[in-house]
Amino acid sequence: MVQACLPLWLLASSAIAQTVPDPTRPPDLISAVSRDPAASSAADPVLQSILISPGRRMAIISGQTVQLHEKFGDSRLTHIGETEVILRNSTTEQTLKLFPEIKVRPVLQPVRKSTNQRVR
Repeated sequence: MVQACLPLWLLASSAIAQTVPDPTRPPDLISAVSRDPAASSAADPVLQSILISPGRRMAIISGQTVQLHEKFGDSRLTHIGETEVILRNSTTEQTLKLFPEIKVRPVLQPVRKSTNQRVR
């Protein structure tokens, strides 16, 4: 009897020992940026989130919360839109997009068949 139950017990214990991924864990990109703020400040800033409410507007850039018209590094946050923000310093203006890999293309009108033709 013990010999019959032993393989089942081993299978059950290995199934329990497997790690279950945390569904609330942020994506690796966000985790990597927020873990090392010194490295992220030297690299190009990354727009991670935009928060818009009736009373205020703020963005999370490279793990740092920045409100509208506040400074981020040597630049100032001058515009917060729904999908992008603008950082401006004395010489340049930099637009950070929330989803830089998404390219917006115009929608093409569908081709419609002529209504004069009958289907037989």
